[in-house]
Amino acid sequence: MHRGGERTGPSRHSREEQFRRVKELTTEGLSVQWIARRLPVRATAVDPFAAFVAEWVEAGNRNSADPCRELKGKGIPAGTTPRGGI
Repeated sequence: MHRGGERTGPSRHSREEQFRRVKELTTEGLSVQWIARRLPVRATAVDPFAAFVAEWVEAGNRNSADPCRELKGKGIPAGTTPRGGI
């Protein structure tokens, strides 16, 4: 994210590395809740909806458009839903 020419927040590389690590851990069979409690993750506008997202993923859902629409209906601010899948 850029503000006045300054870069804020984690770098794209660090976000991609964290995403890779989460995918690796879920492939190993660890739950989303277990991973979230152990990996350093910065707070986001999506955090209040983490239980909803975790249940949705654990149910085997993979089309991220569905929960994005549902989260917007639950009041998540526009533009804060994940891109490229959940």
